[in-house]
Amino acid sequence: FPVTILLIEKVAGMAGIVAFLACVAMPLSRKFPAIQRIFLVSQSRYALLMSNLKVAQGRVYVPPTMTLNQAIAEVGSDTLTLVINTPVTCTALTVPTNVSLVVESPGRINISSGQTLSINGPFSCGLFQCFDGDGSVVGLDIARPEWFGASGNDTGNDAPAINKAILAGAVCVLSEGAVYKVTESVLIPATSISNKICNIDGGGETSIIKGYGAIQGIDGSPLS
Repeated sequence: FPVTILLIEKVAGMAGIVAFLACVAMPLSRKFPAIQRIFLVSQSRYALLMSNLKVAQGRVYVPPTMTLNQAIAEVGSDTLTLVINTPVTCTALTVPTNVSLVVESPGRINISSGQTLSINGPFSCGLFQCFDGDGSVVGLDIARPEWFGASGNDTGNDAPAINKAILAGAVCVLSEGAVYKVTESVLIPATSISNKICNIDGGGETSIIKGYGAIQGIDGSPLS
């Protein structure tokens, strides 16, 4: 495959490579993980060409055959946007500042139990669940309960998702018009208790946490 790329470049230049990737390589990459993996190699011009074909500079898609840990290792020190549009798994991992992480539906990150995903770079996701599993997320500037499975439609129990969002981000952002039904405690982290800081940002008077349980500290002591 790399030899084919070099031959095309010799004969037809960069335009020929772009045409080849668009007409042949990209369709093949959907069927053959080995070809798809080539596009993700750190400091690879083919990864850059793929991102150009996607009409979004620096965007590289994580293939379904890779874990998020493997994808971050491949990226190395390159500055780019890593897009997750299929379910992926991860264990303990720190996403560096040079990587912008984007989750597109139906993408989802499943974090193994007892493991922590620390996101130091920019993060973007729509209003859908993008984190799954029994692990935890930290480092986000903002976190939405919906990212952790909250429905926000006054059904079920959104308390676990709200608790995860509070722990994951500097600010827990509630969606405008949402009604988060909780049937257990919303827990405020111990560090927030000692510092008297816990930022929950709602969409004006139209965001509601409809509770059937008390708000407590992480140690179970009631908060006044």
